[in-house]
Amino acid sequence: MIKTLEMKFKAEKVARLAAHSSECKRHFPTFANLFDGKCYPDGEVVYAANGLPDVSKMDDTKTPVGFILMLDNGAQLLSNGLPAMLVDAVTNEYQCVYAEGFERDGLRGNAMIRSVFTEEADRAIFVPIHWFSESKEDGDYLTLSIPFSK
Repeated sequence: MIKTLEMKFKAEKVARLAAHSSECKRHFPTFANLFDGKCYPDGEVVYAANGLPDVSKMDDTKTPVGFILMLDNGAQLLSNGLPAMLVDAVTNEYQCVYAEGFERDGLRGNAMIRSVFTEEADRAIFVPIHWFSESKEDGDYLTLSIPFSK
């Protein structure tokens, strides 16, 4: 059964991340992108000897424009544009926006995330940029519905 988890993000901050991702020519892939032939030069996934996709054969100019939704310590949205959008180049801290109620070290949000997205690979989700243009506006927030099956 498919369900959705709704998350609200500050619209102004999402717009900055979207601008960054849109302006970049290269984009960081998520786990799901590894299995998408469109992200490889010849349009087909290239597998390594261990049977997994060969990341070194990917073409980061073919990875779609969008965001990465990290569901580990809170729910944070990042631009997938390369070079990364950093807050601080010394600490390598990424510019991100946290979902309301799912901030860093938020016990309720983190418990919910871990109960829904049990696999580590499920916790870095590619979010196409058009999901936010199609999302519900709620004042200063955009609501994103994340589908999951459980």
